[in-house]
Amino acid sequence: MGCVATAMIAMRTHAGKDLLNPEERAWLNSHPDIRLAYEPNYAPICFVDPQEHARGLSVEYVQIIEKKLGYEFSLLKPQDLEVNQKGVQEGQIDVITSVMQTPARSEYMNFTKPYLKLPTAIVVRKDFKDSLTLDKMRGMKIAVVDGYAVKSYLESNFPCLELVTAKDEMTCLELVSFRNVDAAVIDMASTSDIIQSSAISNLHVAGRTDFTYDLSLASRKDWPMLNTILDKGLASITPSEHDTIRKKWIFMNQELSISKTVWVIIFSTLALGSISMLVVLAWNRSLARIVTKRSIELTAELTHRRQAEESMRKTLAEKETLIRELYHRTKNNLQIVSSLMNLKTHKSAPETRTFVSEINQRIQGLSLIHQMLYESHDLSTLDLADYLKKLVDLIVLNLWGQRSAVTVNFSADVLPVTLDIASPCGLVINELLSNTFKHAFADGRHGVITIKLSLDGPGHILIEYSDNGVGLPDGFDPRQQLTLGFQSLFAIIEHQLAGDVRVISNHGLEFIMKIASTHYKERV
Repeated sequence: MGCVATAMIAMRTHAGKDLLNPEERAWLNSHPDIRLAYEPNYAPICFVDPQEHARGLSVEYVQIIEKKLGYEFSLLKPQDLEVNQKGVQEGQIDVITSVMQTPARSEYMNFTKPYLKLPTAIVVRKDFKDSLTLDKMRGMKIAVVDGYAVKSYLESNFPCLELVTAKDEMTCLELVSFRNVDAAVIDMASTSDIIQSSAISNLHVAGRTDFTYDLSLASRKDWPMLNTILDKGLASITPSEHDTIRKKWIFMNQELSISKTVWVIIFSTLALGSISMLVVLAWNRSLARIVTKRSIELTAELTHRRQAEESMRKTLAEKETLIRELYHRTKNNLQIVSSLMNLKTHKSAPETRTFVSEINQRIQGLSLIHQMLYESHDLSTLDLADYLKKLVDLIVLNLWGQRSAVTVNFSADVLPVTLDIASPCGLVINELLSNTFKHAFADGRHGVITIKLSLDGPGHILIEYSDNGVGLPDGFDPRQQLTLGFQSLFAIIEHQLAGDVRVISNHGLEFIMKIASTHYKERV
C-alpha cells in the first residue's frame, strides 16, 4: 500500500491534478534515473558555490519542474557547455539546462520552448566614451566565449570582426580590462553579475546587439517523450513564479561601473583594508578570550561538555569565515587599485605606462594568492606549483599575448607552502619573465622558457628557470647591476627566503635558486 500511495502522490501536482497524460506518466515512471547536468561557471544562470552546491536561475526552474512533476532528476557533476553537449551526443547525459537552439545542436538534441531571453551587450573599458554597434567595430578585437551561440552569430553576420575566444564570461571581461582585446560580447545578466562580484571597475556597456539568447532545456534526440514532459513542466510554472525567480537572480545595469575621483577611491580602499584588518585582529583576540573562558568552564562543569564543545566549533567557524572574507576583500582591493592605476596612466608617457604595467603584474600576483587562499579548504597554505603555474600563464598572456612565439615548459611537484613563501616566489618569477620578455626574446624570435620546481632534500625547494634566448653579454655580472629587478631577485632569495642563487649564461640564461621551505611557520 505504501508504494501505491507514493506513486499516486508523485503523479499529482500541488493542485491535485497530474500534468501528464497516462502515456507520459508511464514513460516517466519507466525511466527513474534521468541524468541532468548544469554548467559550473555561468552565473547567475547556473554555477557552483564554494560549498560545491549548484545554484542559479536555471537550477531553481528545474527544482520547480521536479516538484510539479513529482519526479527527481539524477544530478551529474557540473561541466562546461561543450562537455555537456558531447555527453548528450554520446548518451551519457539526458538533459542540460541552459542552452540555445541552433541548427547544429538540433541534429542531436530536442529543445523546449525558451524559458528565458537574455540580450547581449558590448562591453568596453571606461576610457572608450562612444556608443557602439557591431557594424561600427570593424578591425576591433572582440572576446567571445568559445562554443556559445553568439560566436556563430557573429561569424555568420559580421565576418569583418576579429574574434578572440575565451573559456568563459569572466575571462572575456578580464581580457577587456587588461587591454588584451578591445571589447567583449556577452549576455547582460552575466556581465552584471561578474562586474558586481569581482570588483572590475574600469568597464561599462557601450551598446547592445540584435542577438538574444533564448535559453531552453535540451534533451537527447532519441527521447522525444522527455522533451514533451519538460515542456509541460515549464508551461505549468505560473507568471508569479517566473517573476520571483528572475527578480532574485537577474540585475541589469547598463553603466556597470564605479565613477569616483581616482585618488579618493585609492585612499578609501586602503582605509577600508586597514579597518578590515583591525576588525579581524580585534575579533581574533575576542575569540581567544572566549575560548579560554569556556575551557575553564569545561574543567569545572564536566556535565556541560557537549554544549561547550559545540560552542567552540561555532566560534572557530566564525573565525574561518572572517579570514576568508579578509582574503576576498584584499584581492578585490588589489584589483581596484590596479584598475585605477591603468585609468590614471592611460594618457601618460610610454615609459610611465610600462612602469605601471610592471607594478600591475606584481599586484596581479599578490591578488592571485589571496584568491586561491579564499577558495582553498586550507587557509594557511597553498600549492606553490599550482600558484606559480597560474601566475606564469597570466604573465605570459599579458607580455606576449595569445599568439606568443615563446613556449613555456612548466613542471613541478606538489609543494604546499605558506603565504610568506609563495608571495616572494611569485615576485621572483615575475621579474625573471619580465627580464626574458625585455631582453632574451626582444626581437620577436621564437624561444623556450623552462621552469622546474622540486624538493631538494628535507626543508628545501629547488627552483630552476632557464631560457634559450640571447644570454648575458660577456663580462655582465647580474649581482653588480643597480636595476630594481636584479636587486629585488637576489634580496628576496638570499635574505628573505634564506636561500642562494646561481646564474649560468650558456646558450641562453639559467637561474638555479634553492630556498628554505621551513623558513616561515603556519600562522592561521
